[in-house]
Amino acid sequence: MNKILDKLRKNDRLQNSLALYFLYEYGKMSLLDENIYNSIKERSKNQNSKNNIITDDYMLTSLEIAKEMCGLSLNDLCKFIYQDVKEQKRQERKGER
Repeated sequence: MNKILDKLRKNDRLQNSLALYFLYEYGKMSLLDENIYNSIKERSKNQNSKNNIITDDYMLTSLEIAKEMCGLSLNDLCKFIYQDVKEQKRQERKGER
């Protein structure tokens, strides 16, 4: 992951933003297409049963959350992630005291 992040940091910010937009929009289109969504569900169940790291129910609920997130604009989703990370860091600093 660090290699990817290092490469992203070297890229043009606008180009990274556009890449994130493509990822979001095409991922969103896939999740909103019932055939693709159902295929992802089946593959997730099959792959998860091999790993058993998390339950199928947890995996499928996460997939449903991703589909619900499709209702957010990219800007709103980024704000949500930013606020979540900001709150997590605040909690960590609070715990260090």
